[in-house]
Amino acid sequence: MIFWSFVLLAVLSQFGVTLSEFLLPISTAFLGFAFIFGNTLKNIFESLIFTFMVRAYDIGDRIALDGFPTLVISRINLLTTEAFTLGKRDDI
Repeated sequence: MIFWSFVLLAVLSQFGVTLSEFLLPISTAFLGFAFIFGNTLKNIFESLIFTFMVRAYDIGDRIALDGFPTLVISRINLLTTEAFTLGKRDDI
């Protein structure tokens, strides 16, 4: 990528385009997009890492909450988790 950037700059200099005429608008646009979309892209990246790398529990784990029956994790989806109770086999 860096090599092709230098090749592009060399070709443009052969056609008489100065470096400041070419790089100033591109760098300004890149900086603007970085401020606009930087935080959003960071949040998307962090949520993907959290979703696929960090798991609070695995399939077969048991969850015991006060006042509720014990749940067993049966399936983990992208946005939901399916569990069932031990006695009745009800999916929650």
